[in-house]
Amino acid sequence: GIRQLEQEGYLQRAAGRRLFVSLPGYNDLAPRASRALALQKVSFRELWDVAILRERSAARGAAQRASDSDIAALEDNVVATEIAVDANQPYIKLDIDFHALVARISGNRVLELSREAVGLLFFPAMEALVPHLPQAGRRNVIGHRKILEAIRRHDADEAELWMRKQMIDFRRGYELAGLDMDAPVAWTEHARSGEAPAQ
Repeated sequence: GIRQLEQEGYLQRAAGRRLFVSLPGYNDLAPRASRALALQKVSFRELWDVAILRERSAARGAAQRASDSDIAALEDNVVATEIAVDANQPYIKLDIDFHALVARISGNRVLELSREAVGLLFFPAMEALVPHLPQAGRRNVIGHRKILEAIRRHDADEAELWMRKQMIDFRRGYELAGLDMDAPVAWTEHARSGEAPAQ
């Protein structure tokens, strides 16, 4: 029972093997919710229908609340993504991180946690998409840069608009790649660990 509580993030073991009660973080909770969704065999279409609403809301909230340090963190992410794409290096983890940052900056913890579970399942969806569309990385960077600039100006309408455009572009890419939007999205080790897959 104690091992189960540790695995779920309710207990932590410190030096000397003493146990302390802890509050589970998003990294503890989101993977369990993602696994539950995968076991229900949810499809890309179902994930996308929910994600477009949440991502737009997150972008709007981030534009309203972003601090200078928040904007700097987004800038660092976009620059790192540009470098990875230009060097033909893996960028999926950076893409997922950008959306997680936007959600955190929005200040809505319910939105942040709920979108994280869906975001983890987009990992295998993007793994499937990227090999079919080499231009996807550059389009991602352009979309993220537009969202960042709107957040920098605290323009909530523009941030939401560009987030919507990027999510529609994501869906369109999935269709162009000939992937089945109604097939179950798989739970992968990359999604569980947050490691970027090779591209």
